[in-house]
This record gives sequence, structure tokens and C-alpha cells, in this order.
Amino acid sequence: MKGIIITLSILLSLPLLNAQKGTHSKTTDVDINRLSGYWYQIAYLPAEDGKELKNVCIKFGKKDKEHIQRDVIGYNDKGSKVKVKNNLTYLGSGMFNDDEEGDMFVILSVDSKYQNMLIGSTDMQSLWVVSRTKEMSPKTYKKLLAKAGDLNYDVADVQLTSHK
Repeated sequence: MKGIIITLSILLSLPLLNAQKGTHSKTTDVDINRLSGYWYQIAYLPAEDGKELKNVCIKFGKKDKEHIQRDVIGYNDKGSKVKVKNNLTYLGSGMFNDDEEGDMFVILSVDSKYQNMLIGSTDMQSLWVVSRTKEMSPKTYKKLLAKAGDLNYDVADVQLTSHK
């Protein structure tokens, strides 16, 4: 019950926080059935701790009507393969809650064919550009990055991901 109250409090406060920052809280509702499958990280905002995985692939798998499992597969700086599994709860309006970490993510943009997607954290500290393939057209990439900038994400430090 406590988790539900906290989640609702956060959801209700996001429009107010965004209004104070001068952003608008545009979210994209998603079909979690179509979200399922493999996505390749094209670009990302580096974490403050500097611990980033390289050559990242994310697999979303629908567990039930409200939950998906996220498997993140990548390589650390030493070249060792790293797998991270966690469950996400779909909150509607493109928003997901990481059940283990408590982080919240929002789908900022996804194309109608579910081939390219922009994902951000609600605290605006994390951002990912992902695609169904290991490459994305420069035009699509620039469009997604511009969308993130329009939503007041700091895109100056976004880094491209290289895939083997």
C-alpha cells in the first residue's frame, strides 16, 4: 500500500515539477505487447557514477497485463558480459516503475511501427535512444535527440553506443 501511495504521489507531482521547470509533461501511451522484444541502445546519457555498459541490448518481455521483464545485456569496461534482470510495472501513459530500484521511466517517443524509441527517467537524469536494429538513420537520431531537448533533457552529454 505504501508503494502505491508513493507512486501516486510522484505521478501527481510530475506535472507540477515539469511546469516549474518550463517543460510540458507529454508522454506517449504504449502497447506493451508491441514493446516486447529486443532493443539496441543507440545513445544514452552517462550515469554519474561512470559505470556504463557497452554494446547494450535490452529485451522487454511481457509478463502480464501490467508487468514486463527487462533484461539488459552489455559489457563492462573489462570486456566481461553483464546481465541485469528486473521487473517493470506499467503505470499507463508510457510510464514504468522499476520494481527493484524504484526508478521511474517514461516513453517519450516511439514510432508507429515500434522500431525507434526515446526513453527518459522522470528525474531527467537518464535518457536512452533505442532501436530494433544496431543502427539508426542520422535523421531519426537527430529527431529523437531534438525531442529530448524540447522536453528539457540535457542532451549535450549524450553519447553514442558502438555495437560489435
